[in-house]
Amino acid sequence: MINAFRNIGYSILKKDRIFEIDNIIEKRKRLLFYQSIVPFEKKDEKGNAILNGRAICLNFNLEKKEIEFKLSDKELIEANREYFFAFKLGAPGDNKKFLSTNNLDTFYSALFQESIEYIQKKKSNNKSKEWFKDNITDDYKEFLFSIFKNFYINGDILVQKGNKKIKAYYLNYELLEEEQQKLFVSIKDAIGEENKKITINELYNRFLNKLFFNSDSKNISNFPAMFIILFNNE
Repeated sequence: MINAFRNIGYSILKKDRIFEIDNIIEKRKRLLFYQSIVPFEKKDEKGNAILNGRAICLNFNLEKKEIEFKLSDKELIEANREYFFAFKLGAPGDNKKFLSTNNLDTFYSALFQESIEYIQKKKSNNKSKEWFKDNITDDYKEFLFSIFKNFYINGDILVQKGNKKIKAYYLNYELLEEEQQKLFVSIKDAIGEENKKITINELYNRFLNKLFFNSDSKNISNFPAMFIILFNNE
């Protein structure tokens, strides 16, 4: 079985002529492409593409120091696979490091902090430190740190991590653009009166349901299958 999958993978890479590419960066990019998620449109009960086939995006406006949830410009179709370049999370204990992924929860709390931890770990590992030194610049690491420092807070609301509710850094809802912040706070105030232990994850899930679906649900099963981070809408 393993050999069969190996042979299939080899034939795909050979067909794409990846073994003829000399540039190591381009070769790695092509290898990663085949490991990325194939975008697809989720359908509602009537067979219509959910949110017109768009991904939910979290945009960081670096000039205004403001965040906004919006829909992607491109549709979730296979032709746009390279544009989205998204990856599934690995094992539960792995660092959350993908800016385009199938797991929305990582945006609420863990993403940038664990991306920094991942880079630090790889730069101190004998097997990976040379590659990370040559290809992951200190400027990029500092950029990630600036996002984490400026847009995430260690506040009073708990974060859902697996089956536990813990105290941790989370995306600062007070930095949402004005109309979205009003909506978020109205949900927080209404739910908070009934449930003092509500997590930031549930609050954001309820907020996005209301924002995009005009629903009071906390269920995200109707959400698109992919979520991406944007910086200044790019």
